[in-house]
Amino acid sequence: MVYDDSGRILRSEQSTNQQLRIQRLPTCTHLLVGVRARVDNIKGPESELKEFVINELQIVVEDLMVENVGDNYQKVTWKPTSAGSYACPRYYRVTQTRVESNDQPTVVKLQAAEKTELIFSTHPGCNTYTYEVVPIEESSGETRGTPANLTRKSQPPKLHAPTGVAVEQQYGGVVKISWKRVSHERSCGEFEYAVYANKTMGTDYTRVPAAATQTEKIVKLEQCTEYIVYVESIRTMDNITERVQSDAVRLRTKVEKPAPVASLAVTESKATSQKLTWDAPTNQLKCAWYELVKEKASNPGHPVVVHLDLVDTSYEFQQLTPGTTYKYKIRVVADGVAGDYSAEVVQATHTSAEDVIVDEGDSPLMVISSVDLRTVSLKLELSTINMVTAVHAVTLVVQPLLGSSQKPSHAYNNTAFPNSLHEAWNRKISSGMGPWEVLVWQQRIQPGVNNSNIPEKHTFTDILFQLGQYGVGCDTSLPCTNIPLLPGTRYSVQLKVYAGENIVESPPHLVTTRTDLSALSSLMAYIVLISFLGIGLLVAENAGFHIFPFSGPPEVELEKYKHASNFEMSAGQSTYDRPTATEAIAQEETEQFAAIPGAKQSAAPKTTSIGIDELSAYLQECLQPHNSFLVDQFNSLRKTDVDTGAQHALSTSLAMQPENVELNRSMDALPYDQNLVLVQGDASSLEEGRYINASYIFDIAPPSEPSEPPAVDLNCTPYIATQAPSPGTAGDFWQMVFEQKVNSIVQLAPSLGEFIPDFDAYWPTTFDDAKTYTSGTVELQIYLLSESAHSGYMRRKLSVTSSVDPDNPHEVTQFQLLNWPEQGVPDSQEFRFMLTAYRVFKFTETTLNSPTVVHCNNGIGRTGTFIAADIIKNHLEEGAEFIDIAGVVEQLRECRMNMVQKNLCVQPRQVGPVTPTACSPRQNVVTVQRKPLGLVLFVAALLISLQYEPHGLEAWSIYAYRNTISINEYLGHFNSLYLCQTNKYLNNNGQFRMKGSCAGHLTD
Repeated sequence: MVYDDSGRILRSEQSTNQQLRIQRLPTCTHLLVGVRARVDNIKGPESELKEFVINELQIVVEDLMVENVGDNYQKVTWKPTSAGSYACPRYYRVTQTRVESNDQPTVVKLQAAEKTELIFSTHPGCNTYTYEVVPIEESSGETRGTPANLTRKSQPPKLHAPTGVAVEQQYGGVVKISWKRVSHERSCGEFEYAVYANKTMGTDYTRVPAAATQTEKIVKLEQCTEYIVYVESIRTMDNITERVQSDAVRLRTKVEKPAPVASLAVTESKATSQKLTWDAPTNQLKCAWYELVKEKASNPGHPVVVHLDLVDTSYEFQQLTPGTTYKYKIRVVADGVAGDYSAEVVQATHTSAEDVIVDEGDSPLMVISSVDLRTVSLKLELSTINMVTAVHAVTLVVQPLLGSSQKPSHAYNNTAFPNSLHEAWNRKISSGMGPWEVLVWQQRIQPGVNNSNIPEKHTFTDILFQLGQYGVGCDTSLPCTNIPLLPGTRYSVQLKVYAGENIVESPPHLVTTRTDLSALSSLMAYIVLISFLGIGLLVAENAGFHIFPFSGPPEVELEKYKHASNFEMSAGQSTYDRPTATEAIAQEETEQFAAIPGAKQSAAPKTTSIGIDELSAYLQECLQPHNSFLVDQFNSLRKTDVDTGAQHALSTSLAMQPENVELNRSMDALPYDQNLVLVQGDASSLEEGRYINASYIFDIAPPSEPSEPPAVDLNCTPYIATQAPSPGTAGDFWQMVFEQKVNSIVQLAPSLGEFIPDFDAYWPTTFDDAKTYTSGTVELQIYLLSESAHSGYMRRKLSVTSSVDPDNPHEVTQFQLLNWPEQGVPDSQEFRFMLTAYRVFKFTETTLNSPTVVHCNNGIGRTGTFIAADIIKNHLEEGAEFIDIAGVVEQLRECRMNMVQKNLCVQPRQVGPVTPTACSPRQNVVTVQRKPLGLVLFVAALLISLQYEPHGLEAWSIYAYRNTISINEYLGHFNSLYLCQTNKYLNNNGQFRMKGSCAGHLTD
């Protein structure tokens, strides 16, 4: 019998066995059961009643978790799951026991739910607590299921970061990083340190673990690299890791002394060039470079130093003197630490005819001096072939380029002289086509006479040869082939030397005989002429020079050739030399042009505006040999500079502040306070703007009337003129480009082979690597996007990314002119190519109004000439009725001092090291005795050169100069200025004879 709590019979079952299964009883209820025997319907007594409850299967506690909540609490959570589909009423008994103490456990009863949690208070400081969760049947109080247990430590103390982090560099890239020890509870899990050195550029880093007891660590890092160094405290407890980082320390690792360069050797040696190669060092540091030194064995103490990237393993020196011994050595320099020089290599240049004549280098044997309708004046640098043996004839190979012929043909024969001249002339007469030869010089051998005393070598001197003037160079035994040339015809001219069994021809020079010149070419020549004339005048004033022309026009020189005995040359003073200074100068210093016989006297300078129809004739008149109008005009312009500066109160106070003086390359190229460019940097910075040697150049409009000067538009600044960036100012240079939204950079210096102190390529040279600069608090990254080589210039597209606005990089195009040396003139054809490409770019860019940054070395000479040329070209293309070149130059000088010219610093000679001054802040300034040095100016034939001559402004006349100086007094001082090869310009008394090819080297 089964009864409920009230005694009511719920179920009655019978069985003949000793066991009985009763079904359909209520669950989770207290029931009573009793058994009695029954025989023949006679019931016996009932047994003692037994209490029972029908339950489900045992309960499983899942997902028991304990976590720290704050410093003094732990949260216990679990998820109960029943194995049956129903459950009896129950509760959970949760017990918290502190392991490290004898405290009584904390017991909490919690009614069952699908998910339960409890919060227990704890003692902080890594105390261990054990938790037990037991399911209990509510009706019987019995355990149902398996208890769940979990142990967890309480919240540890706050983890502290290391302090006192210090870095001590030991050697190379090895550094010792130290810190102060952090106090921590040993019972609170595992504790350690980690030392980090993160590169400032890129994502690479170095991690070195350190034990809890350590306070320093030796770390090997890359040399000459910027790092951010910090130390971490690390604690791991109950599978949870905490990290706290110390303050960061910025570090640039030092470098070890670089190892010597091995295997330096001269692998190619020619007459005017030598190529050196060497093995690259095994450990190439990214901050290292080569320092390659060249020195003449006969002139020690005047080295030429070239800086090269460490990726280079070869270099070729140009413009060497044939038959001269040179010494070379090389070393590695990294971050100011210089390694030992390599073993010195000594090698002499060659002197064979092929090397001297075919490999002209940058010292051509033939220079176009002037061009007329039917004649061409050639400067033949025959002294270059003095070292060639067995020369018995020199000729000129002349070939007209008519019709579709654009290039000269190759050598048409190798017949010996004089048969070659006969054959060429006969071919010319019979066919009317092809080249012919013009006699310049031949070795005179008299038949029937003992010629054993004829020297193996001849002493040639440089001469001026009139090609196309019949009779010059003719010989009675040969046809006179120096016939007049055709006007407006392009010719190829080559110098041909017959030396023993060798017949050698120089590279062809192309020249076009004169026709009517366009106004544009005249104007371009005028700009360059007036700029270099100004340079020479200012040099003259500083050194006490006075200008005098030669005593006679070029026709006087030609008479000497006509009366020369078959152009024979011998040692000693040549009959074809220019007159020396003492022969040409007979007037007092105050006489100047007025006392020169035959000189045209110019009227006082009038207005400088010229009508466009009169421009060509006006420029032709200005370029006559004895016309002093340009001199008067430039003197007036210099006086105007002084008056204008006083009138407008132009000042340079900011450039002269002590902290800014060292940022200027030259003290005669300072920006005016009224229009200088300031670098703003980060907009959040309190700094008002930093100084940079750069000036806004305003737009200049042509005059509308002859009496009016060019007008300046103060609201338009198409140019920014600046100096070449140095490593210390390159960051501000790029920040200026970024802030001013410059879309083009015109770089006019350094020229190939020119050395500018403290100058390095401020753009990346490869596509893979970026260059990084800082400007105040701003970091800028420069990327090379594209690069292309053109005739005489390079074009690059660069991207500038600023840390202030990294999502909006700025693109800029750079035009780099390669061949405009500081002491020379540009190649006119290459200059035109680059100027045209630049102008096409500017007029097709969407950002047409963005300024162009123009720089040379100091930002005045070459920079001013380029800007003046671009402005005047604008005036012509816009259809201006009047052109005022001097007025444009004058307005440019109101924007920046000394534009379109540069002074030559001449200061008293000193004993010992040179002390930097305001005029010469660097130690490579030429130091000479203060005395009249002589003045060489570019005059004449510039128009023809610009219009027709592809080799540049190589034609000029030489004005006489005063007071020749001893070579022993000045030998070596002009080597750094590339002032010609001195052995070419000595007369018998050991004095300088300034030749035409030297003319460009003293004007800038």
